[in-house]
Amino acid sequence: MPSELVEKMLKISYHDLYRAMVGFLSTNLIGSGSFGFMNKGKLDQYGDRLVAITVLDLQKSGASKSFEAECRTMRNIHHRNLVSLLTYCSSIDPKGRNFKALIYELMQNGNLTYGCTQIQPQQVDQEI
Repeated sequence: MPSELVEKMLKISYHDLYRAMVGFLSTNLIGSGSFGFMNKGKLDQYGDRLVAITVLDLQKSGASKSFEAECRTMRNIHHRNLVSLLTYCSSIDPKGRNFKALIYELMQNGNLTYGCTQIQPQQVDQEI
């Protein structure tokens, strides 16, 4: 990532995200994809703001490239129908393994599918 973008983003550690997601509880799971899973969380650094945290499974082939591509893409895209990338985490977990996560605004009670199809999504619980 270019240094000017990194300087504008809040630095988040593995431990910050662990606390935000209350220890990766499965009750905070929003969904999963080919390169990892997404949890909801609450970041103290953003005034207890609810966020969506995509944690990449770096054991899967292509996950690191996906992380880099998403960082490059999301920093340049601004649209009212897309959530913003707030920051990211590239750190080491307690077992000494690489850890990467992307932190987005949490879209409350909605998603792009609902916006396009008007099919009601599952409600996202406000409590963490």
